[in-house]
Amino acid sequence: GGYVNFCENVAYDVPGAAYVEEDGRGIGAFRRNIAIRSVGTGRPDAFNEDSQLRDVGFSGHGFFFRGNIADAEDNIAVSIAHSAYAWSNKGDSRLPINDLMVPASSLHDPELALGGDSILWEAAPTKVFRRNVAIASGMAIGASFWMGPDIQDHDGRSEIRDFTGWNLAGTVGALIHYTRRLTIINMKLTRDASLGGRGLYGIQADTNATGDHVYDGVSVS
Repeated sequence: GGYVNFCENVAYDVPGAAYVEEDGRGIGAFRRNIAIRSVGTGRPDAFNEDSQLRDVGFSGHGFFFRGNIADAEDNIAVSIAHSAYAWSNKGDSRLPINDLMVPASSLHDPELALGGDSILWEAAPTKVFRRNVAIASGMAIGASFWMGPDIQDHDGRSEIRDFTGWNLAGTVGALIHYTRRLTIINMKLTRDASLGGRGLYGIQADTNATGDHVYDGVSVS
């Protein structure tokens, strides 16, 4: 793991992902950053890592998170090819178990470790994700393997709060895979009207291993 404190940075014209928490165990924060234009490499698998290069975040993202415990507040992602904010936190089975754990002290509620001093990074709910913005991007949010049911043995919830996605270019505002116990509060998603055709699907939550979602104050247009 590692400690990151990205505050008030500008990233422009990045081929893969502008800001990346790549280890899954990273703690700290991404605050008041902006990512402008990320085109991606053209490889089709947006969420999973390249099995040979162990590469992640290559499809065009503003912010790409392997884990959930780094805070993300007041960030902006503009003109992002794929998802402006993305999570892919399935642990790598090739790593020793100790490399898949995060300390209980790094959680917003250490009791989620059920008396232990650590927890699998896959099982850790988001700590802080609020007031983030996506503009003119393919998709606002993409999340995969986010607290899957086979590893989450606590009742903690992940939360997305006060999120805005403006002039989205795709047909899905937020795509959620393999995600349990998620609460979304105050989210506004709009599609770029100049594109014509089909309107925006706000939140597409796959039924496979996905459930117990709460949406409060979600607006889609």
